[in-house]
Amino acid sequence: MRQRRIDDALAQLRRAYLISPDTGVYLHLIGELLLLSGDHESALEAYQRAGQLDEYDRDWVRRWHLRSGLPSQMARVGWGAEIYEVDAQAR
Repeated sequence: MRQRRIDDALAQLRRAYLISPDTGVYLHLIGELLLLSGDHESALEAYQRAGQLDEYDRDWVRRWHLRSGLPSQMARVGWGAEIYEVDAQAR
């Protein structure tokens, strides 16, 4: 993906997040794009914030990766799924 396309997608997702800040999926996708652009520090922050949101959003992200056949960019840089793990007591 060309950098301009990544920048355009980031701008759209950031606007969507401003409109609906409770939507963890936007933060996850922002993290994916930030990793693609090489901004690992900001990507990790976005992933961590997304992981703090509800179980529904975490499940949606896992299902999106399964359906799309695309691994998370997190795996590419060795970040674990613990960001999205649900606390066992919360179940």
